[in-house]
Amino acid sequence: MAIGKARTGQALLDAWVAQIEALRRVWLAGKRPVVLLGHSWGALMALLYTRAHPESVQRLVLIKPVNPERRAMRDVVEQIDRRRAKELGEAWDGEQAWEQRIGQEADPATTARHQMARALPSYFLDYAQGQRYAEQFDASDFFATLNIEGWRAYRANPVEYATIRKWDMPIDFIGCRADLFMPESLAALQANLSLARVEVLTGCVHFPWEEVSVKFTEALTRIVSRPPGQKADNIP
Repeated sequence: MAIGKARTGQALLDAWVAQIEALRRVWLAGKRPVVLLGHSWGALMALLYTRAHPESVQRLVLIKPVNPERRAMRDVVEQIDRRRAKELGEAWDGEQAWEQRIGQEADPATTARHQMARALPSYFLDYAQGQRYAEQFDASDFFATLNIEGWRAYRANPVEYATIRKWDMPIDFIGCRADLFMPESLAALQANLSLARVEVLTGCVHFPWEEVSVKFTEALTRIVSRPPGQKADNIP
């Protein structure tokens, strides 16, 4: 199912949910629930799907999730700016200017290159590794307008903790100690939900499978291989 440029609001979120359900039906013929993994904004998509199809999810694994009620989001832009300025030794034009250019229908390719080159590397503990990672993408891999519309739609209809607590499934967390959302994001989740397992990794910021692939694989294996009632210790 393609998401057209005209889709906004709840229709956009519904289209994403429908895509996940279509994949589940193709891969599993719709016969059994899935272990659903979601990373960052993808974790919110996993929550949106589960809200619509709770009977289709056996377990949720939230990897570096954005807090569902969007707490722990304050000052993230400023932290990225300071990190980038420290690594490159130059001033940035600021997130406000970036948003204004989008609002003025700036060239999408220019906006995408700006985001890839300046923001993406800040999500790595090793900034040079982040720069190398960003080089594999081009302007066609980032759609700023779609990203903004998704956030607007989610803010209008977020997945609330009260809803998540009604789901009969284990919910696990994998995070990085150096992440810009830590420890606030994990603290908010633990204060509002009973997490089955928590794995906190070192040596990474936002892309643990790229930065610490072995640790990430081991953590994910521990999560999916243990019975739902068995807790896992945090990784130092």
